[in-house]
Amino acid sequence: MRSRSYLMAAAIALAVALTAPSAALAQTGRELVCESLSGKFDYCTAATRGTVRLVRQLSDTKCILDRTWGFDERGVWVDRGCRGRFALGGNGGGGWQSGDNGRQLRCESQSNQYEFCRISTRGDVRLRRQLSRDPCVAGRTWGFQRDGVWVADGCRAEFEVGYYNASWENGQRLVTCESEDNDYRRCRTWTYGEVRVARNLSQRRCRQGTNWGYDNNGIWVDDGCRAVFAVGSDQNGGGWGQYPGGGGTGGNGSSWEQAKLQAAATCTDLTKQRGFRNVLAQGTERRYNGDVAVRLDGTLGSSRYKVSCLYHVDRRRAEILGQDRY
Repeated sequence: MRSRSYLMAAAIALAVALTAPSAALAQTGRELVCESLSGKFDYCTAATRGTVRLVRQLSDTKCILDRTWGFDERGVWVDRGCRGRFALGGNGGGGWQSGDNGRQLRCESQSNQYEFCRISTRGDVRLRRQLSRDPCVAGRTWGFQRDGVWVADGCRAEFEVGYYNASWENGQRLVTCESEDNDYRRCRTWTYGEVRVARNLSQRRCRQGTNWGYDNNGIWVDDGCRAVFAVGSDQNGGGWGQYPGGGGTGGNGSSWEQAKLQAAATCTDLTKQRGFRNVLAQGTERRYNGDVAVRLDGTLGSSRYKVSCLYHVDRRRAEILGQDRY
């Protein structure tokens, strides 16, 4: 009877295992199981806290950092059959593989204002630690270009600056990625905007979709392709370097400075057209979509008013949002 009970229990356990849905991700504590099923790329979202290390390989295929697995602050990726258990955070091995050029920068958007922190980025920047409750979202509330990092909408964070094999040339961000010994490799880098081959370093021609390609997690090369890749479709990285909508690099003569001046002038003229006198622009604020809000003072009749105006950068026109008497 006891043997029969054991057999029945084993049969039930086997049936549950066979009918349970297969998952690409299982997380317990500060460890994560991430699996490339059928050799396909998969991304497992998790708070990595800047450090990930392979604890145990679960596949016959080797899990090699930057080739068949890697990570960023948002999670862990696996590819080409790598299945593994990964430790997240802590002081163990892994890290961002920053090399000797990695530096730390603290940049903060106070009172939800746009802020530009000047530093030579040397090609790449990565969010290391968020300090604010407001989210720091790459390309939306923070970004970078060759001479600094920008933050907006309350994002406050520590950034790792000048890591990885990247540089700037003629306004373009360049990333070198090489398939050594004809092996597949992934090179972690931000790829907002387009990616193209700037210089072929190998005798074998690099053909997109055949032996190289890219996605949101970086650039991959295979079958002997070695090249320098230009990332971003314009001088600021294809929408990555500039603040969304209004653009701007934070320096004198930048598009943001020009937008502020244009917004103040246009709103002042519109307020005067409404019959206000002694109109004076008191301040400007960049909106999330790139428009500029302008605060003005003016007199109407014998009363003094606070006037709120919004300048639409893309349409180059303004509208009065409201007026309040002092």
